Amino acid sequence: MRLATGEGLLKGAKASRRGLDISHLLFAYDCILFGEATNRGVMILKGILKEYDSCSGQCVNFNKSTIFYSSNTTGDKKEEISSLLGVRSSTNLEKYLGLPNVVGRRKKRVFLKSKRMDLYAN
Repeated sequence: MRLATGEGLLKGAKASRRGLDISHLLFAYDCILFGEATNRGVMILKGILKEYDSCSGQCVNFNKSTIFYSSNTTGDKKEEISSLLGVRSSTNLEKYLGLPNVVGRRKKRVFLKSKRMDLYAN
């Protein structure tokens, strides 16, 4: 991912206007990948995942995987990309590790709400 981003083959997401591109986040048993919703980007990403599979022996479980799109991605493009990648598209706001996948502009409000919900769950 780092090499493909460095070579300009993939484009990550920005956490802020002047921030660096984020192409991936790695966790103990999961990872989150960021990129543009383009056919070229999907094919490059599929190639990277295939190479990872052949090198490590670990493969992506596409049945458990989800793809999220920015609000400016058209419905047709969402269907096309999801079909090419073989991953279901998420339309509702799911959570990952107890935090919302999509935050938006009201970050403080969302994270305070998440913290309150965790307190009630315990």
